[in-house]
Amino acid sequence: MRFPSLVRGTLLERYKRFLARVCLDDGTQVTASVLNPGRMTGGDDGELERGYAVPNRSIVYLVAVRLEARTKHPYRWVLATEPWTGALVCVHTLVANQVIREALETRSAYLMEAIGEALANDETSDTIEPMTYCTLERERRFPLSSTNGKRSRQRAASNGTQSHAIRPSSRCDFCLDQRVFIEVKSVTMCGSRQGLVLFPDAVSSRATRHLHDLAAIAQERTPSETALGRQQRQALVIFVVQRSDPPQALSPAETIDPAFAMAMRHAARCGVRFLCHWLRPSIRAVDATQSSWAGELSWTPVLGPETKPPGCVSPRRSIPVFLSQEAAAQYLQSMDRAS
Repeated sequence: MRFPSLVRGTLLERYKRFLARVCLDDGTQVTASVLNPGRMTGGDDGELERGYAVPNRSIVYLVAVRLEARTKHPYRWVLATEPWTGALVCVHTLVANQVIREALETRSAYLMEAIGEALANDETSDTIEPMTYCTLERERRFPLSSTNGKRSRQRAASNGTQSHAIRPSSRCDFCLDQRVFIEVKSVTMCGSRQGLVLFPDAVSSRATRHLHDLAAIAQERTPSETALGRQQRQALVIFVVQRSDPPQALSPAETIDPAFAMAMRHAARCGVRFLCHWLRPSIRAVDATQSSWAGELSWTPVLGPETKPPGCVSPRRSIPVFLSQEAAAQYLQSMDRAS
């Protein structure tokens, strides 16, 4: 994905959650819309000074909004530098969803192989088949018939998990062949200089609900579908890291949103699969005066360790995903000792 014409400035303040006041390089002060509901913080505890929305310190890049877009504000904030690490971060959270959609529509070999490995029953097999599908749906409603029934609640109790009733309005980002339900999450928070990234950077009841919905899908076993020879429904979460510094591991931000961390562990027990990929942002000056800039986000393939680390729930074609910050920290420490 490209942003061919950006202007640069310094963040003065972020206010009302979805607005930012910016001083452009030429001294003009403008208001930009912010398509990011998070806190834009960093560090283990979500500190403002370790994030990428630090007043008078964060350098930001804005894209001009088209006149026909019917918006009150002429600019949209898309990229920012993080003073703590110097990393470039994509602020626009909807970019992750757009890039995954394009990769699914074009059947990107990299993504198809990763999804195939994530959904495989035996990840250690030498013959992992790439994901293939016929139909792709966006904003697909979750099925309700058997997931909310008595049989599902009894099965959840026998497995030591909790049953969750899917709301009629619940939807997933993408659905493949009416059986693989995919949710995409944009990751921008840096947890440590060792390459730990965390999600979410603010309490997100919506993200927690999405995990419970996917868990209900993943633990479903419908006798009628088995009798008809239909394949079991599967659920997948794809985390997309939108930072320029190399991510080494991902975990839930337990101190910021413990409910999400618990939901993620519950989802893993129910059979939800996880992937984490790197969408690397970059920026360059278009002219010698540096009055115009061009930004780009590109897929950067990542392979995890050959042997799955303790606590890791992702396949090898993924940045390692852990269910706790402690497990992720231990993995990164072992990486440091090995190097």
